[in-house]
Amino acid sequence: VRTVIGQRLVRRLAPDGLETYDSNDTETAGIIENIGSLLPQTDSDINAASEDLGYQSLPTAKQASYKLYHGTDSREHPGGYKGRLGLYEVFNMSDEIQKLILARATSSEIQQAALAQGMISMRQDGYLKALAGMTSLDEVNRVAAADNA
Repeated sequence: VRTVIGQRLVRRLAPDGLETYDSNDTETAGIIENIGSLLPQTDSDINAASEDLGYQSLPTAKQASYKLYHGTDSREHPGGYKGRLGLYEVFNMSDEIQKLILARATSSEIQQAALAQGMISMRQDGYLKALAGMTSLDEVNRVAAADNA
């Protein structure tokens, strides 16, 4: 095994019914806790971080609130969603992770090692997609609730 890929599906926000809102204190704290280390720290870092992560115009990690999205309910798009979107986590098998597997380490220990080596967890991928308006933060939290990262 050279690469491990995990996937969960979330509902995609219907593009014709998007509404924006500012995150509340709880949502802001969740964003900072989950992806604060991935977001650009200053305005001058935005382009480099956006390119590294593959998202345009990422906000900085030190904002008081974030622009989030939710869908509007309609006959065509119940709940404001249309279709599905994947949340992914991908990591390459390293010597360290191979040793953990052979030593019968827990999945939590393996996940922590993968995160330390730069893996973006499904929850983190979902938070980035929520900031980009692809899905809602509620949907990410619902689907990635079992994800410990």
